[in-house]
Amino acid sequence: MNSLQYYIDKYHSLSEGLGITGDTAEVLSQLLGNATYISEVEHVVYNQEASLEKAVLMNSKIQHCMEDMYSVFRGKCPRVVMKILPTTYLEFNLFDEIYVGSNFKVYYAGYYIDKDIKFSSISIPPSLGGETYTIVGFISPDTIISEFTTTSDNPYWVESLEEDLSNDLWCKLDGSYVEVTREFARHLMDGYVFDLTLPSFGSRLYLPAPSPNTQVEVCWYKYSLISSYNQNELKKISIRGAQMVEEIELVPESSRDTLSTIHYRANKDRYMNSILRVNQDIGLLLEEAFPDKIRISGTSWVFDSTEVSSSLKIYYIPETESIELTNEEKSEFLNSRSSYYVTKNIEIIPGTKYKANFQIDLELYQASPIEDDVQTILQEYEYKFNMNFSEKSEEIRALISKISNVKQILSLQITYLDSSGNVLSDEVIEDLLSSLESKYFVIESTISSIIQTKLL
Repeated sequence: MNSLQYYIDKYHSLSEGLGITGDTAEVLSQLLGNATYISEVEHVVYNQEASLEKAVLMNSKIQHCMEDMYSVFRGKCPRVVMKILPTTYLEFNLFDEIYVGSNFKVYYAGYYIDKDIKFSSISIPPSLGGETYTIVGFISPDTIISEFTTTSDNPYWVESLEEDLSNDLWCKLDGSYVEVTREFARHLMDGYVFDLTLPSFGSRLYLPAPSPNTQVEVCWYKYSLISSYNQNELKKISIRGAQMVEEIELVPESSRDTLSTIHYRANKDRYMNSILRVNQDIGLLLEEAFPDKIRISGTSWVFDSTEVSSSLKIYYIPETESIELTNEEKSEFLNSRSSYYVTKNIEIIPGTKYKANFQIDLELYQASPIEDDVQTILQEYEYKFNMNFSEKSEEIRALISKISNVKQILSLQITYLDSSGNVLSDEVIEDLLSSLESKYFVIESTISSIIQTKLL
């Protein structure tokens, strides 16, 4: 691409060649040079944004995904977990408003039973023997409630052009709640409403049986970050007619797709096309079905087969440690895809978390903070299955050595701990590193540094 001055000089040369000089020629050269330069910039930007890979604007990425019927994940609202002791009869229905704050509301989402979340209504009597219940809600600053009637001109979809919607929503067709999905294949095969993300994180809902005069009612919940609220106010959330038994647990929002994750997920979805070819595809489909609960590339599998039986274990890394897949979600996922599987004996299991503490001694050229640069490198290796640090240590050393202020690495040692922080014995470490399909690490680091010694 040519510079602005290049075009101005070109027009100068052209005017001089025509024998045109003076202030008028100078003004025209400036105007035409600017116009030509801006035109070229716009052309370059247009070509860039016309590509899913090269686009740098979020709305351009989303528009490309719309054309492939891939629904960009808009994120889910923050969750709040409350353990209560009811003092009167309570009844909660899905999406009921259960608390009103200064700039947010809490809506009922389900309850815990035997350490599993049940996404359904519940009736609770007053507690006579000290029985407690654990309720789950989600936090949103606002809702968009719309009613539509489909027409013969467009019986297929309804939409909201409101910005910053989350993937938390409900939909009714002719007065009855219906299932909503981000997977276009589920829409076609199972008759779910398909939720397609629009630019600026709007939403379009495709109906399972397009026909005119269908009454559609939708409620979209606005997306927000838990950090945008007053934390002291969040801790005071309560339920009328119940006592809070423990301090409430706040679960951060599920992050939206980013520019990089959109590119990966959209191409993965197009490549897989919802058809299983190898065992790994089952894990990828699981990630796509629950992007709010499973980390990107956060699945692994182990297949065992004998002459009489076979089994498949799918391991996943939770996006938030306190929120795992429910038994209902696992069953629904497996049942909906049962025709694809080689075996019916399938388990979906959260991976086992360990800690890897890096003790790194560095010699630096000059005194300046180095911790953030090192931590950025180490973060690329955490929350991944099959991560053997014995094999990756030289690679990590090489990356740290490339930091401009690092003269040399004096030592790099790794201490392994369990999720509770207990140091593992050598025997346990050896067994751990020999079978990493179901294990992943979070990384902590302790960095010591000295400044290079100057020779006199």
